[in-house]
Amino acid sequence: MNNKRNSAIMLTVLMLIASLLLTGCSSINTSEANDDILVAKAAGQEIKKSYYDEIFNLFKAQQEQNNGPEVWEKDINGKKFIDYAKE
Repeated sequence: MNNKRNSAIMLTVLMLIASLLLTGCSSINTSEANDDILVAKAAGQEIKKSYYDEIFNLFKAQQEQNNGPEVWEKDINGKKFIDYAKE
């Protein structure tokens, strides 16, 4: 009876360790890889996500300076300005 109990405890511990290891493997940081994603092609040039984000952040800062931070909540053609601007 004691052997069965020890075996059950050992099996439970092994399952917990395996699940922790598998969970750790799935949480690899992919943000660096996402920066290289092609988001558009214009005038024969490829535009990567990192460049888009850089330009959009400049645009965002300019809009907030000119119109205030609440500009993103304004409605334009049924969309928030932030969504409209990203398109």
